[in-house]
Formats: sequence, C-alpha cells, structure tokens
Amino acid sequence: MFLSSCQPGFKKVNGEWAWVSYDKGEGKSINTLPNVDNASFQKLKAGNGQYAKDKNQVYYLKDVIDDADPASFNIINNQGYAKDNQYVYLDYQKVIYANPKYFELLSFPYAKDNKRIFCGTLPMEVKNINTFKVTQTSEIMNYLAVSLFVEKNPTYKWLEGLDIKGVIYGQGKGETDTEKFESFHKVD
Repeated sequence: MFLSSCQPGFKKVNGEWAWVSYDKGEGKSINTLPNVDNASFQKLKAGNGQYAKDKNQVYYLKDVIDDADPASFNIINNQGYAKDNQYVYLDYQKVIYANPKYFELLSFPYAKDNKRIFCGTLPMEVKNINTFKVTQTSEIMNYLAVSLFVEKNPTYKWLEGLDIKGVIYGQGKGETDTEKFESFHKVD
C-alpha cells in the first residue's frame, strides 16, 4: 500500500488537478496544473502515465505542452515521443521542423521524417538521410535552455529565432555512407 501511494502521477489535490511526485531528499512535491478544464480532463494511459489532456491543452508531468492540439494528440511510445496534426514532441519540447505525417523513430536518440534526421529535438545536417543508420544508442537525454545550448554550440544560433524554450539531445552515434555523427555533431 505504501509503495502505490508514493507513485508519481496526476492527482486531485484540494479539488485541483496536479502533478504529484516524490523525491527522497525533498519529499512530496505538488505542482498544480494551470487552467485545467475539469469536465474534460483525462489522464492518458500510454506514455507511462506522464501525459494528460483536457479540451484546451496537453500536459506532460507538470508542464503544458506549448501549441499541442488535444484533439489530435497521441503518444508514439513510452520514451517520451508524441505528436499531433502539426508537431512532434519529445517530452514537452517540439522536435524542431519534424513532420508528424512522416515521423518515425530509429533508435534513441535518433528519429527521422521525410526530410531530416533528428537527434532528440534537434534537426541534423545529413546529406543522405536514406543511408543514415544508428551505430550506438543511448538512453541518456540532455536538456538545455536554448540560450545555454547556443552559447555552447554557436552554429545553432538560428534556434534563438524559433518559438522554443529548450532542446533535448542524446549521446548516440550514427553514420551514412559518407558521414559520421556523435550525438548531433558531424565528425571527421
């Protein structure tokens, strides 16, 4: 009984929906969800119970997923990928420029659509996406705010002009017939 009561999840607290989590050092954390429509609120079973939606918005843990369409939103897998009619998401971040109609997972951290290869949420510069293959997977995800990511990776300055808060990327390796990649970087 004690173990099930300490599981994180969406719960009603004082009549309001919240994401409730437990940390050994901090204890119980309650994050009330903003602007919930109680009549239409539903927890989504797929995605390890980390998603919920109402008629107006979609939630990932304690965060609202910006621009997500609740009517067309569906979870792709239990590793954090989801999509709607306009966007693909990893956790609560948009996969930049991903086309949900053609999006498919490779092995994390890599995915592709009909035009690009992605490392997490980042589009990569790959000359021939049809020959791209994952040579090493990684379950580790890194999250950085856009400003910090651009500071460390100045060639991605163009990200500052997009309506995104952060990027998620992994530490895998991939290659095509003429190129090699570590994470999202092309290597010689």
